[in-house]
Amino acid sequence: MTSSRPTRAQTRDRHRLEWLCEREDAQTVPCPDCHAPSGSTCTHPTGQPLVRAPAHPGRIRARRAASPPPEQRSHA
Repeated sequence: MTSSRPTRAQTRDRHRLEWLCEREDAQTVPCPDCHAPSGSTCTHPTGQPLVRAPAHPGRIRARRAASPPPEQRSHA
């Protein structure tokens, strides 16, 4: 009998993909917190790139305010 639940590896991969998509979407706008330009990764005050979060919360909010996420955009 096969379980319909995803394996840990599948769950980890899904979360990693969502994280990368969030980072990619956030990078379409400049960051109001660290002042990273569009297309660049957010950084800590030390200059090291963020690794635990896809982007600063302010940048994620700015991205969402700029336009809806890709899955909510209309394809005309």
